[in-house]
Amino acid sequence: MADQSEQHSPVFWARIDDPEIEAAAQRARDTFRYFVREHSWERRRIVKGLDVAAVKVAFGEQASPEAPTIVEHMWINDVDFDGITVRGRLLNEPHQLQSVRQGVGVQVPFAQVSDWLYALRDRAYGGFTVNALRTRMVESERAQHDATWGLEFGDPYDVAVVPDRTTVEKRGLLGRKKTVTVPADLAAEHPMALNAVESMTERLIKEPGLAHWRDERGWTHVHDLAMAGSVVCVRAFLDRGADPGARTTHGLTAAQLAGSVGWSDVVELLRERGGV
Repeated sequence: MADQSEQHSPVFWARIDDPEIEAAAQRARDTFRYFVREHSWERRRIVKGLDVAAVKVAFGEQASPEAPTIVEHMWINDVDFDGITVRGRLLNEPHQLQSVRQGVGVQVPFAQVSDWLYALRDRAYGGFTVNALRTRMVESERAQHDATWGLEFGDPYDVAVVPDRTTVEKRGLLGRKKTVTVPADLAAEHPMALNAVESMTERLIKEPGLAHWRDERGWTHVHDLAMAGSVVCVRAFLDRGADPGARTTHGLTAAQLAGSVGWSDVVELLRERGGV
């Protein structure tokens, strides 16, 4: 099984049944919602914040029915996930496969996702299989690997999925201010959701039709915000009359979209309001 990162970086080989790589890929799928959330909010940013946003997927090919399956894990960007299928553009040049090539659009079922990664200010988040491979490198190899990516990956044994946050606290009798880093709360709303909910509510009051607007895929704002994992923003639209049971053109409700990546609190809210 070949595992590729950027186009010009080395190909890393691992057994197709490597238990550590399999476990890392499962952790990536289990936490995929954090990639989806960050990618969803990135689309709303006027000034883009992400340096990288990519998903690694497995591609398999057989030269003949009797031949063994060749599997390569390669990265895609321009990612879209509809709750069932992951789509994107292939970043790597395949090492052995003939059925796909660099730069083409591809689509695979979610089960073929083996990793995800995004970067803010050159700090990588996710990258579970990347870090599993980094644990097997000596320090100089790891430094070369990270330099090839141009990213800071941090401790390979402690993979971050969201940034820690900074806050200003008053310290001591004189109330001196000090900036401190607070460990990330994975259950917390995305900061952009908290900043946006008030303006969303004001706009809904002025433009009530937004609660029922759909794009070309049949997605409402509730579908998008449910996939982004925002309870407060989904609630704002439901409070202004949005339909919790509306379905996309491929038949999924907002609750099903949220459930596909594990936003259980969003699913609970939608079902309380009559969604399915």
